[in-house]
Amino acid sequence: MDTVEWTEIPIRRGFRPGSGRQVSLAWRRGRGASFAVVTIGGQVLADLGWQAGQRIATDLALRAGLLRLRPAADGRKLAVRGSCGVATVPLPHVADTTPRPAAPVAHRVEGQALILTLPGWACLAEPAPSPVAEAPPAPPKAGHYRDRLTPERAELLRRLWPDPSLTGEAILQRLNALPGQPYTNPNSLYGIAPRLGLPPRRGLRDAQPPAPAATAAAAETDLDAARAMARGGRSVREIAEEFGWSIAEAQRVVFAERRRMREEAA
Repeated sequence: MDTVEWTEIPIRRGFRPGSGRQVSLAWRRGRGASFAVVTIGGQVLADLGWQAGQRIATDLALRAGLLRLRPAADGRKLAVRGSCGVATVPLPHVADTTPRPAAPVAHRVEGQALILTLPGWACLAEPAPSPVAEAPPAPPKAGHYRDRLTPERAELLRRLWPDPSLTGEAILQRLNALPGQPYTNPNSLYGIAPRLGLPPRRGLRDAQPPAPAATAAAAETDLDAARAMARGGRSVREIAEEFGWSIAEAQRVVFAERRRMREEAA
């Protein structure tokens, strides 16, 4: 006959308040639904003035994590086992049906009411915060000088800048042949070159000057573009670098445009 090995199954015992001032809470699984079992120590019963057969009602303050037991004519009967009082309490908000052994809970007596602090598993679960989608980065504003100076244009300018035979117009045409916002004034090159670490160069403004009518048209176009940049919040330095102007020239345009905006808003 084979030898059978037996392993003792330990009894799962919960906390019992006894006759002291302890209160425990357990979670039991019934036939239809789970329920909580509140066991009240004998001294707490005496403080409340409750006896066997006392009818009690229960209230929940879920946000505060509290359970209140209070006398009520139409409530459930309190059972007394030994020196302890026992009450069964439904907790409809608890979806977990896993039984939990009795464990002591914080409590206080207010008049003839017993208020318990619910353990974590019996508290209302906080809803998980919904993820906040990060806003996509704003696209660069059209016409900004950084949109014009693309990596391809920067590399081309580094190659063309040292060649003394090329005029500003010639370099500008070569740059504008590449993708990107077009440059309208050769003087813009004087604002671009320092950002690329290129040395100063003379003669771009003087070599093959454009006709007076073309110069006036280009200047008016640049002025309109500078005013639009000022209205869009561009800085004096950005505008000066964009059009190859001095800081003083850019300031005059920016300050005049801001003054015009204030007058329009008044």
